[in-house]
Amino acid sequence: MIPENLTALFGSHRRFLITSHANPDGDAIGSEIGLMRLLLRTGKEARIWNFHPTPGTYRSLPDTAGIHFGEEPPAGFPAAFDCAVVLECPTLDRTGLEARLAQLPLVNIDHHLGNALYGVANWVDTSAPAVGVMVASLARQLGIAVDPQSADCLLLAPDLGRIPDAILMARRARQVIRQNIAWAIVYNFAAVPFAAALDL
Repeated sequence: MIPENLTALFGSHRRFLITSHANPDGDAIGSEIGLMRLLLRTGKEARIWNFHPTPGTYRSLPDTAGIHFGEEPPAGFPAAFDCAVVLECPTLDRTGLEARLAQLPLVNIDHHLGNALYGVANWVDTSAPAVGVMVASLARQLGIAVDPQSADCLLLAPDLGRIPDAILMARRARQVIRQNIAWAIVYNFAAVPFAAALDL
């Protein structure tokens, strides 16, 4: 469940700085771009700042050219931002920008165990397969329509190791559905005629 103070903060603030961990992977980059695009669609301001540049693998994604990187903050920092949204970082030092980011109120969105809950608003969902999924849920909660390009970014999770778990879960769900259908058939053949006989 998304904390109320987090959704309230997204509603009341207008200027967002978005970041993630050093050496960003697909979930980090995709979540950042997806969140930025969603905020821009609502008329808010958003800028991405990472310690390391975007890996070449992900530079074909939309808006990667505008990502600021390096130790020096983007122009106007910190006064140009109301808060910083930190994605996929159980601790702030994973960003490589912790000293600078500490100058702003922090929103912490993560799916890792052992998160230090360092934000003024913290949303940690260890059951989420990727932060991109959490950002998509946040968009739904805030009533923001997710355009196809943003959806592509949000679903860019590099952890393919979860695919066998998803297949196993689907097989278990199918087994439960079959059991429920079998019980429904037994009930209809046995209990319904018995109930009808009682009415007579």
